[in-house]
Amino acid sequence: VVVLAVLAYGVWRCALRRSGVSYTRMFRAAVWVFLLAAAASVFVAVSKPLALYALARLGLGITLAFAVSALVRREPKAFTASLWALALAAAAEAVIAISQFMAQGAIGLRLLGESPISAFDPATSKVAAAGSALVRAYGTFPHPNVLGAFLVLGFIAACALWLRVDWQPAIAAWRAGKPNRRMVMKKLLGSILVACCLLPVAFALALTFSRTAWFVAVLAAGALVFSGLLTRGLWRRGASLLVLLAAIAVLVIVPLRPFLAPRAAISTGERAVADRITYNRVGIELIKTHPLLGVGIGNHVLTAAQSGLFERFGIARTKPWQWQPTHNVYLLAASEIGVAGALAFVVFLIVALGGAIANLLERRQHNDYDHDRGIVLSAVIVMLSSLLLFAFVDHYLWTLAQGQLMLWLSVGLVLGARRIPPAVP
Repeated sequence: VVVLAVLAYGVWRCALRRSGVSYTRMFRAAVWVFLLAAAASVFVAVSKPLALYALARLGLGITLAFAVSALVRREPKAFTASLWALALAAAAEAVIAISQFMAQGAIGLRLLGESPISAFDPATSKVAAAGSALVRAYGTFPHPNVLGAFLVLGFIAACALWLRVDWQPAIAAWRAGKPNRRMVMKKLLGSILVACCLLPVAFALALTFSRTAWFVAVLAAGALVFSGLLTRGLWRRGASLLVLLAAIAVLVIVPLRPFLAPRAAISTGERAVADRITYNRVGIELIKTHPLLGVGIGNHVLTAAQSGLFERFGIARTKPWQWQPTHNVYLLAASEIGVAGALAFVVFLIVALGGAIANLLERRQHNDYDHDRGIVLSAVIVMLSSLLLFAFVDHYLWTLAQGQLMLWLSVGLVLGARRIPPAVP
């Protein structure tokens, strides 16, 4: 709660420019402190090769973010292309995920990264519903929760693309007696394609049974809908998106209600919640004992296992598959690279997100405000904000390649939408 409050306050201050601090300098300082803290943590790591590997992956992620930022600054159309790529990729993953749920196992896409999931495999993630244990949808990701985060990004992208479809020019031409059939067909096909992306993505999102993904998707969709409704000249598009999402929600919830209803309830006593609390306690203990440099980037689980922390918190040595990182990226970062490095990471995200919001707010004050550009900026802001919410309850944005790609791609898009230069001298 404290971290969330700090993030929200920092973004608000950055967006409204209510401080005399140079945000450019703050951004650069945060990047350097973050990288130096991660590099310094290698020297105290139990496994230095593992730490070097994790550091290299972090470096590649940050490089990707700056490369994406430079690309979208030079080619503004790359923003829209990124949204289409995410929406179509999410739709493809959704088809795979739905097929897996129907088959209750893998569908033979191992070459594409599909996990060997099976209803008879105890390691496969399942959910109790309709009187049986159902296999959750994985897609080509290592876990349903990771798939859920990716589907949320695709869902946001598809919603933004729907908002970009402007029917007013075609309607005006029709009323003037000069209908432009090419324009009408282009917009109609675009709308159909977006709707064909949204529907399977919504179904697959439900079949991941990831409650965090459900919650974040609702918040993200609400943010985009209200952004459309409250923006002058966009209320019709916002209303049409609201109607579309309401229809999709009915189509998804009604047939899947017997499976979704048991999962909708949440209790602090259930295993998923209790395990996260335990893993977070392990992370807090590591922060207390290694506050300066952490235990070494990528060495959280290894250090906790060797020091007996898992056993101390009730995770038996006979079940090493339960040895997992802290399910909170902010605590995990602090435990691995130290408190200073984690704070620098948070400041880096705050300034990046706040700068993008400031850019959007400034554009809205102009009379020649470009609605399409504003929609794209809103979408990338909502994407990164969504991932920062996921970071409170899971670790894959820090530890898994798929999660790192999602995080740094979103960071790159947001950096490209900021006013201050993202490059570090």
